[in-house]
Amino acid sequence: PETAANLPAGSPLGTKSSGGYAAAWNMNGYAPSGGVRMSIADIASYARQLLQSTVPGMDALNGKVQIATNISQGYAWEVHTNDLIAGRTLIAKNGQTGGFSSVIVLDRTRGTAVAILSNTAVSVDNEGVSLMNTDGK
Repeated sequence: PETAANLPAGSPLGTKSSGGYAAAWNMNGYAPSGGVRMSIADIASYARQLLQSTVPGMDALNGKVQIATNISQGYAWEVHTNDLIAGRTLIAKNGQTGGFSSVIVLDRTRGTAVAILSNTAVSVDNEGVSLMNTDGK
């Protein structure tokens, strides 16, 4: 939504770490560049397209700068090699706004992804990696 007035009726409210509700964030002129609201169907479609390499700008997922022994940074994406799960390369992107958090974790080699959208101001990164580790492979 460009402004709070553009939010659809019944839009979910985020929850602050203190337990109260968070005011809706909007991105004004930046909304077309990524938005701050999406459904699980939206992110599942995005993950599928990322795994199929059909999204413009796929090079953003490739590590550009080494930031730790097993972690490199792409354009906003972290590439974890043998770091989060031994023997696997995972590409992850998280986000957090007032009252909401999210993570998407990709294993392009195995063609699997995990996405979590939460209406709490608490990181869900560990849960995303944990779910990726339960794929039975």
